[in-house]
Amino acid sequence: MDSFARFEALQVLVGTAHDESLRVGRTHVQKWVYFLKRLGYDLGYRFVMHHYGPYSFELASDLDVMASLGLIQVRRHEDDDGFEIIPRDNIGIAFLTQSQRQQWEDNVKALLSKVRKRPTKDLELMATADFVGDVRKRLTGQTPEKQTVFDLLKTIKPGGSEADYNRAIEELRQVVP
Repeated sequence: MDSFARFEALQVLVGTAHDESLRVGRTHVQKWVYFLKRLGYDLGYRFVMHHYGPYSFELASDLDVMASLGLIQVRRHEDDDGFEIIPRDNIGIAFLTQSQRQQWEDNVKALLSKVRKRPTKDLELMATADFVGDVRKRLTGQTPEKQTVFDLLKTIKPGGSEADYNRAIEELRQVVP
C-alpha cells in the first residue's frame, strides 16, 4: 500500500474513533494499527518492541507528515501530558477504492467495538502480551502457554500487578483470538 493510501486509511481510523467519541492519541493509533495488522488488515507497518509495547517508527513518522500536510491535527491533550489527534474534515484525499475504504472502515469499527474505552495502559499491556506471545510462537513453532506470556509480560513491563497482567492476557483473547 502506498503512502497516500495509508494516509487515507489512517484518516479513516482517526475519524471513526473520533466520531465514536473515543480519545485518539499517538499510543492509541499505534496499538489500534498493530491490532488491525494482527487481525489481517495490514497497512504495511513494521512493529518492534518499544517502551509502550509494539511500536512502528514509520507509523509515527506518517502521523507527523500527515500533521504537517494538514490532514490531521496533533495537539497536547488538555488533561494530561499525552497528545490528541483530531481529524480534519473535507480533506478530500481518495487513494483507496470505495470498496477498500468501506472494508477498512468496517474493520476499524469492529476493532474499536472490542477495545472501546480501554485505558491506554491496558492497550499497552494487551499489545505487549500479543507481541511477546507471537514472537515466542515464531521462535518455537508452538503457541506459548498463558504462564509463559505472563512471565514475559512481567519481565518486559515491570510495575504492573498480577491482576493487570492476567486481565491483559484475558482481554487480548477478545481482540485477537
